[in-house]
Amino acid sequence: MASYFFALNVADLPLRESRTVAATVLLVVWLYLVLALEASAGRRGVAVTMLCVLMGSLYVLVLLFPWAREFFALSARTFGIVGITLAGSAIAIAGLAATDDRFVPGREH
Repeated sequence: MASYFFALNVADLPLRESRTVAATVLLVVWLYLVLALEASAGRRGVAVTMLCVLMGSLYVLVLLFPWAREFFALSARTFGIVGITLAGSAIAIAGLAATDDRFVPGREH
């Protein structure tokens, strides 16, 4: 939510671009959480990682094709969208990692 409000009110991005920022940050942090909480050693870890890579790749494909972006009401990437998305994702992930070791992939629980 913070990335969305930053994009909309501080960076003064249009509503559609702000929604794209919010959706992308949500996806990145969600995939990070799935990796951190579900990935383990062995076949399960590989399967979880590959599914996360697949889901992330499909989202990138949606952003690449204009008809897919239009269907999901997303905006084409710009420097503003990418920058705010990277910053928002990094802040959220750093906050999770600082909260507990369970939110750091590869650490034993």
